[in-house]
Amino acid sequence: MSHVLIAFLLTFGPSIQTKLSTPESGETQIQTVHEREADLRKWVAGYGESFGGINYVYGGKTSKGFDCSGFTKYIFSTYGIELSGHSGTQATEGRKIPLTEAKRGDLIFFGRNGKISHVGIVCSNTADGIVAVHSSCSKGIMTQNVSESSYWRPKMLFACDIISKHLKDDDNTLLAL
Repeated sequence: MSHVLIAFLLTFGPSIQTKLSTPESGETQIQTVHEREADLRKWVAGYGESFGGINYVYGGKTSKGFDCSGFTKYIFSTYGIELSGHSGTQATEGRKIPLTEAKRGDLIFFGRNGKISHVGIVCSNTADGIVAVHSSCSKGIMTQNVSESSYWRPKMLFACDIISKHLKDDDNTLLAL
């Protein structure tokens, strides 16, 4: 519960800095927008990975079972970021970026001939490839190196930065108040 509260505060806090009191020391720390973004990216991907092993359910949107877009919608909504329940629409809800620029917490989209058929959350993007957590029809929620998968690699289309856009939109709302 405390992680959700901290994520909420980091997401919806002041636009430039956020003051956080640490319960252990009572000290106040200043957190910048970049630090807020880094934390949110870490939490989104990590929370997604914690669902490993849950079954795939067509149209599923709860922890009893997810389809791919229901899973991403559920994970992001935990941190106050609302997404549609369809992978094709989710691809339009952030800033489209090339796979080479994908970062932890970004969405990754798959399909053929430009038509999106699947979505996951990037956990890492290194020289070894893109590791993503997603809900696959055959194995449910799983984390895998999709760049090394003979099934997923040819279907990789692009990534989408939802988190930076959300923080920017949130900052603009706060500045307008």
